[in-house]
Amino acid sequence: MRTTYRQMILIPGFLMMALTLTAQDDKEGALRSEGASYLQQGEWESAEKTFTQLTTMAPTDKTAWFQLGYAHHAQGEYDRAITSYEKMLAVPGFHPLNATTMFNTACAWSLKGEIDTAFAWLEKSVAAGFNNTAQITADTDLINLRLDPRFGAIVRAVDRNAHPCAYIEGARDLDFWVGSWECYNPAGQMAGTNVITRTLDDCVIEESWNGTLGMSGRSFNYFDQTTGKWHQTWVDDKGGSLRFVGTLVEGAMVYERTSEDAEGRTTHHRMILTPQEDGTVTQEGTMSKDGGATWSSGWILTYRPAQ
Repeated sequence: MRTTYRQMILIPGFLMMALTLTAQDDKEGALRSEGASYLQQGEWESAEKTFTQLTTMAPTDKTAWFQLGYAHHAQGEYDRAITSYEKMLAVPGFHPLNATTMFNTACAWSLKGEIDTAFAWLEKSVAAGFNNTAQITADTDLINLRLDPRFGAIVRAVDRNAHPCAYIEGARDLDFWVGSWECYNPAGQMAGTNVITRTLDDCVIEESWNGTLGMSGRSFNYFDQTTGKWHQTWVDDKGGSLRFVGTLVEGAMVYERTSEDAEGRTTHHRMILTPQEDGTVTQEGTMSKDGGATWSSGWILTYRPAQ
């Protein structure tokens, strides 16, 4: 294809634009690296100059505005820090540092002695998901706030963000099962041992079963906030797997599932865990083949604390 005179003019233009953008990207990258180094070394004035230049070149760079605010903050320039933090938050879109920026803004207002404004920003940070309990309890920037009754409530809210399953109503229903157990059948024979532990920051209760007849298995139990139900997934070393859905009924966890045989007949299954006053737990498996009109017992185990 023959290249026209107009195309010959435009092609170098595009090349020049691409080169300019590349050079600008390289310059911004160098400034980010340089500024981060200054922050790490505590060279606040140099960091401030670097990030001032970077935010001028890239005014929608939320991280750069945050770092500029931090450099102001570290030098005691609280008004300028607040301005930079607010410019960071004014840039649309989610950023992992949004909640921390709100927290830092609260710290700056606290250092200025504006207590109510500081609490307002702390509340915003909590709503945005701020979850650093250690920071809010130890940060000396908030010393002006600690004797205020509102501070304790904020700390609890932050901790709730950090450890949600410790606060969700219903998520502690199965705590009575946690422990190391020896499990006995009605004849007094040991059927196996079971170790029940909390994991994933108390959001999951994990079962580790070892039977005296050789079968071992694991189950994972969790509370679903959206349905208000417990769920258990069981797997074992014989290739078996089961799934239950449960509800706390008069202090007992009632897990249920259904199965269907080759002829299409449905069986309803229940596994009931009941805490006893003597510190033991009973586990009973029952089934119904008539839609729940009658139930027959399949097994009963008594959990005793392991010696």
